[in-house]
Formats: sequence, C-alpha cells, structure tokens
Amino acid sequence: MKKHIVLIACLIALMAIGLPAAWILDTDMPFSIVVAGTGIIAFFGLYDISLPESPTAQDKESSLRFSIAGSLVIEYIVLVGVVAFFREGPDDMPIITQTMLSNFTSVVGVVIVFYFGSSAYLQSRKQGDSRAEDQ
Repeated sequence: MKKHIVLIACLIALMAIGLPAAWILDTDMPFSIVVAGTGIIAFFGLYDISLPESPTAQDKESSLRFSIAGSLVIEYIVLVGVVAFFREGPDDMPIITQTMLSNFTSVVGVVIVFYFGSSAYLQSRKQGDSRAEDQ
C-alpha cells in the first residue's frame, strides 16, 4: 500500500509544482514537463507496484502490459485536464492541440482494447492448459 501512496504523491507534487509555474513564468514549458513527467513516473511506478517479490517471466510480461495501459490512461487524464481546464482566453484550442488530443484518444482506446483482449486470451489459454493436464 505504501508504493501506491508514493506514486500518487509524486504525481500530485509534479502537478502542484508545474501548473503554478506555468502561470508564474507565463510559458507553456512547465505544462510540457508535467505531461511528460506524469507519463514517465506513472509507467515506472505502476511497473514497480504490479511486480511481485520474486517475478517470473510471465509476471514481468503481465506487469509490463499493465504499466503501459495504466500509464497511458493516467497520461490521457492529465493531458485532457491540462488542455481543458488550464487554457487562457475564451478562444478555441489550437489545431495542433485538437489533433493531438483526438489522436491520443484513439491510441488510448486501442491500447485498452488490446490490454483487455490479451488478458482474456492469456486467461483462457491458461484455463485450457489446466484442463488438458487434468485429462
């Protein structure tokens, strides 16, 4: 449970420092650092959390799939939050931001579908192997 708290605290601290820094410095560079940093911290944090004490090769693969899917979802939530709630002015988002957000939405959707699809496939394969051993 302690690893979960450390991961959440690191992500919140990064956002708590980066978002006001963007406002104080009047530049978008801290936004970029926050978005990139949350992805990196989330990936390695989720990988460390999901890895058992003495991992096998299958545990490492499973943890890697979980970390990729989880960090992309966290990254997507941060990106949408930054773009949606920390804009200045009433005008629309720039075209590059709209394109990036729509493409990233597609990527996250595909990753989630493949994550659950591969997990279901591996689970059914494992059940099939155990049934073959019973007979």
